[in-house]
Amino acid sequence: MVSMRADLRLGIAQTTSSHHFDENIHALWRAGKAAHASRCHLLVLPEMSGFLAAQDDHPPLSKFYLSENDPYLGAAKECAKTFKLWLHIGSTPIRGNDKLLNHSVLINSLGETRCIYNKIHLFDYRPDHHQPLLESNRFSAGDEGALVQTDWGLWGLCICYDLRFPNLFRDYAKRGARLIFVPSAFTLETGRDHWMSLLRARAIENGCWIVAAAQVGHHSGGRETYGHSMLISPWGRVVLELGGDATEFAAQTLNLDEVENSRRQIDSLNHGRPYSIKYFDDRRHVD
Repeated sequence: MVSMRADLRLGIAQTTSSHHFDENIHALWRAGKAAHASRCHLLVLPEMSGFLAAQDDHPPLSKFYLSENDPYLGAAKECAKTFKLWLHIGSTPIRGNDKLLNHSVLINSLGETRCIYNKIHLFDYRPDHHQPLLESNRFSAGDEGALVQTDWGLWGLCICYDLRFPNLFRDYAKRGARLIFVPSAFTLETGRDHWMSLLRARAIENGCWIVAAAQVGHHSGGRETYGHSMLISPWGRVVLELGGDATEFAAQTLNLDEVENSRRQIDSLNHGRPYSIKYFDDRRHVD
C-alpha cells in the first residue's frame, strides 16, 4: 500500500474578481507569491477567479476562450510552476459549444494540468422581489465528477451550487476522497442563511476536509458576494474562516490523517442500508 502524506500546507485566497482578465491575473500572482512566502504546498482560489461578469452583463461568447487558449489558465500554470505550488484555480468560464462552461482545474507544482471539472449543477435562483440569477442561460452543465490522486490522497472537485447535492460528495467520499474543494461565489442572502451549515454538513456526513475559497464584496456591475471562505475539518470544526468584507489570504496546515480517524469513529460511509419506502394515505373521504 502506498503511504500518503499527512500534513498539507494550504493557502486560501479570498478574491473580488472582475470582468477583466488582466486584473484577475494580477490577483492570481499576488496570491501565488503569498502562498510561496507561507511555504504552502497548495493554493486554492474561488469560483470565477478568472472572470466574474456583472449580474446583468452577458458578454458575447466570442469574448471567452477555449481552455487551451485561455489567458487565465495559462497564467495559472506559469504561476504554479514559478512558485512550485499545486494550484486549484477555483473556476473560470471557458468557451464550450453554444454556451460557456464553468471550468475548474487543478495544476501541479510543475505547471501541469492534473484534473479538470465542469460544474454539474447550475445555479438558477429566483429570489422573492429580486431579479433571478439563471446560470443555465449562459452555461452548459457538466456531466462528470472528478477525483485526482495526489501524494496526500484523493481529492474531489465540485463548484458552489454542487454543495446542495450531497450525493456527489458521498460518491467522492465512498471512493476514498480525503479532501473536497468547494470554490464558490455565494450571494449575500444564501450565504448568510446556508453557507456554513451546508459546508459543515458535507464535512460531517463524509468525514473529509472541505476547502471552500469564496468570492467576496462588491464586484463591477453591482454584484455582491458573501465571502467567509472556510476550511472545515472531517469532524465538522471550522478550522479557518475569513471575513465577509474584503480580499484576504491565509495559510493553514491540514492534517489529512484526521479523515481516517473521523471515519473510524463514525463509519457512516459503510453503515448505509438498503430500504424501501411505504406510502400511507390518511386522507378522510366523507360523503
